[in-house]
Amino acid sequence: MKNIIFAGLACLAFSTSMSAQQLDNSMSDERKEILMQETLKSDMILLSEYVDFDGTQEENLKSFLQLRMELLNDSTITKEEKVALKKGLGKKFLSLLNEGQIEKLKTNQELFEKFTK
Repeated sequence: MKNIIFAGLACLAFSTSMSAQQLDNSMSDERKEILMQETLKSDMILLSEYVDFDGTQEENLKSFLQLRMELLNDSTITKEEKVALKKGLGKKFLSLLNEGQIEKLKTNQELFEKFTK
């Protein structure tokens, strides 16, 4: 009888532990999403200080930066792949801007490198 009760308690403890871990993982994903959105907002504010957006350019850049952030934070991509990906994404970022915008952005070298390297 003691063994049956012990086995039941062990199963209950195990299932409770698994539920807690799943909850923690989902909360972690929510926190990551919130952090990414806050970072995206601050990046767009910094970028808007140096670049005057034309038409739908602001939305295009915002979508691009969100995709860039998701790709670079993807844990399934190796470091070597991320390095290559960053180079391509830097070129794509520059293609979204016109020459005047690029020149204005280059006045802040740190910000320029953040988005292009």
